[in-house]
Amino acid sequence: MAVAVNRPKRQQQGAQGSLFAQVQTVQLGKLFNGWMGYFLLIALCGLLYIANLHYADRSVRTLNHLRKEVAELRTEYTMLRAQFILGSKRSIIKTKVNQLGLTENEKPAYELAADK
Repeated sequence: MAVAVNRPKRQQQGAQGSLFAQVQTVQLGKLFNGWMGYFLLIALCGLLYIANLHYADRSVRTLNHLRKEVAELRTEYTMLRAQFILGSKRSIIKTKVNQLGLTENEKPAYELAADK
């Protein structure tokens, strides 16, 4: 009578060359230590890229705000300048002074001379 012996099954030939089998055999500590500098460099570059984008967005918003403010101040300056020029005309000044009861001098101005 023959006794049955439990033997492990043979692995298939294709499983040894599969990607999953190769990943299991690689020691992750060596892989991580060997490539850690590159990972940190890429992470640093990514952080700098994101920070630069935020800085550029903030700069663009500030620039647009300042352009609007300059445009408003330019229109205000133009209006005030026009009012000043209009208010400094001789006819406008004459009407405002007449309302106060003052009149324009009819006699020409004369010069005082002192004897030496």
